[in-house]
Amino acid sequence: MDIDKNLQRFIDDKTSDEEADALLEVWITKTKDAELRTEASSILQKDYGLGRNPKKGGKLKYLRPLLVAASLALLFSMFFINRDDFSATELAAQYVDTESLTHPGNSKGVTELDTNRTRAIVAFNNTDFNLAIVHFNQIKTTSEEDKYYLGLAYMKSGQIQQAIDTFEEVGERNDVRFRQEINWFLALSHLLNGNTPKATESIKNIQNGDWKYDDAQKLLHHINK
Repeated sequence: MDIDKNLQRFIDDKTSDEEADALLEVWITKTKDAELRTEASSILQKDYGLGRNPKKGGKLKYLRPLLVAASLALLFSMFFINRDDFSATELAAQYVDTESLTHPGNSKGVTELDTNRTRAIVAFNNTDFNLAIVHFNQIKTTSEEDKYYLGLAYMKSGQIQQAIDTFEEVGERNDVRFRQEINWFLALSHLLNGNTPKATESIKNIQNGDWKYDDAQKLLHHINK
């Protein structure tokens, strides 16, 4: 289910208590432990104002990042269409700036709720990447998914070397779930870090049919022109 639709349904006064509880179960952990769901609900209400009766403007607070991202994407497409006079680094910066990233909320394989993970996910989805970094780094037992989204938060906050280090740490695993995504974001991060050879290496790891293949070829074109 779409996380943004879930948020809107959760804070809607018309949503029943039973449905709100079910949304929490799907969105955060899928756990059947009522105490963990109660704890997560309390965190959302206390720290982020995500409650059944949000304060005025509460809904707009969560829609605003999506509207901003959509506007940036539109400006990006209008500015770069039919242009060939910009560098690969400039193109990479635009991809990073306009990439709309959302954590799905469910942490696969995680059976115990860590309040820092919950706070990190909410901060990430509210585009508060610096706060997300703080909470991701405070998770007691981090998963591959936690590390991947920590890398994204570093990248979106402009901490490029930390993003590279984190992506490479996750990418060292042979069975990594985020292989295609990491290849793409490593390519962008290496370009922003001024390391064109490493960026080219990451781009060449993106195979035809992989996620972002066409965009990767566009980057490669601007590297080689």
